[in-house]
Amino acid sequence: MEEANKSTTYHYVTLCFIYAQVVAETKIEQNAAITLNYGCHPNDFFLLDYGFVITPNPYDQVELSYDGTLLDAASMAAGVSSPIFSSPAKWQEEILSQLSLHGEGAILKVFPHS
Repeated sequence: MEEANKSTTYHYVTLCFIYAQVVAETKIEQNAAITLNYGCHPNDFFLLDYGFVITPNPYDQVELSYDGTLLDAASMAAGVSSPIFSSPAKWQEEILSQLSLHGEGAILKVFPHS
């Protein structure tokens, strides 16, 4: 039996958990429902940090940005023949500017529930 154990490979996985202690300021009856407030955040935060989304969520938003270099790389990777996104024409720059999507650090925030 000892001989069989020599050929066995064991893999150990260490999981790290962060625990939080919730302390009530008043007595809570057993089996009583409690409500936790996670704060005012968009759904991508809730999904990535807690694994759920809230509908409807008045704080939900979508951030859009125009990255011509990324779009060029994506069109090349997809094998799609397209204009050069990293050098938009003047009329395209004007439209992107109107949408707050042109220029250094330009990001458009869209609030679906506004």
